Amino acid sequence: MSFFKFIRMLCLCFVVALGWLVAGSALAKMAQVKGSRVSLDPPAGYEPASRFAGFKNNATGGSILITELPPQVYAEMAKQFGDPKVAKKRFGERGVQIEAQRMLEGDGVKGMVFLAKQTVQGQVFKKWIVYLSNKAITAVVAIQAPEGSAPEETVVNRTISSIRIGEPPSIEAQLAELPFHLDVLEPFQIVRVIGGSSLLLTKGANDPAKIKEQPMMIIASSLRPVPEGVTKKAFAKILFDSMHGVNKVKITEETPINIGDASGYEIVAEAADPSSSENIKVVQWVRFAEQNYVRVVGISKPDQWESALPDFVAVRDGLKVGGR
Repeated sequence: MSFFKFIRMLCLCFVVALGWLVAGSALAKMAQVKGSRVSLDPPAGYEPASRFAGFKNNATGGSILITELPPQVYAEMAKQFGDPKVAKKRFGERGVQIEAQRMLEGDGVKGMVFLAKQTVQGQVFKKWIVYLSNKAITAVVAIQAPEGSAPEETVVNRTISSIRIGEPPSIEAQLAELPFHLDVLEPFQIVRVIGGSSLLLTKGANDPAKIKEQPMMIIASSLRPVPEGVTKKAFAKILFDSMHGVNKVKITEETPINIGDASGYEIVAEAADPSSSENIKVVQWVRFAEQNYVRVVGISKPDQWESALPDFVAVRDGLKVGGR
């Protein structure tokens, strides 16, 4: 699987809302997003979040999520969602109803803006969705809130207009903001911290242009707990089935396991990379906690699997969630 397919898979799995970089108010009360180069003026009641890169309104359940991706990802997203009919279909497949769409461009920045709704666990959320790109990054800023308590349109537009992209924080600063820690990293190297809650690793050169031939891992912390009434086995399968960028999936193993002091569930499968039709092998572990879960995915070519799997397991077993 190519690097950009893997990144797109991650982005689509979370189906987030995005923001647009334009001229902001001189009176904006700017707030820097932890572990990110993005800053903005959030609506009243939105405070810095502790479990993801962005802001949260504890009273209403609203949130603003920030994700930074390579600048090249925008071209792939534009292909997927640039046509309104295609965008409605693709978002609709993931339960997101697009109500309006427009394009933005200026000052070296380009983007796509969507107004949408999504029902999550029986609750309707209003969402503002923009894909934004400049020469440095593709920025994803998610603004969403329950429909009955969503900010006014003028308030959201003010927040969108305030967004600024500065210099990137150090990788050490980004790692420090993750809601988990890895005791074991070698022989993997860090490719990218994503959204303040996810980490992309490769076993080999730390170069996105080269990792498509190498084993890869993604460790992603959730923003919410497992839905009530859904078994761990069923939920792990739902997550696995949501994995984009793979097809012709054949599950070969699945079993409940313990990951450290937490319960988990393992799924191993054979699959194919749709971009090249090459065979790949995939393992997914879900580590469950009371308030959230962490998803660990490893992908490699079949001839690399035997050597990659023990390294995947070592990273998984070195996962520490919360306190260091």
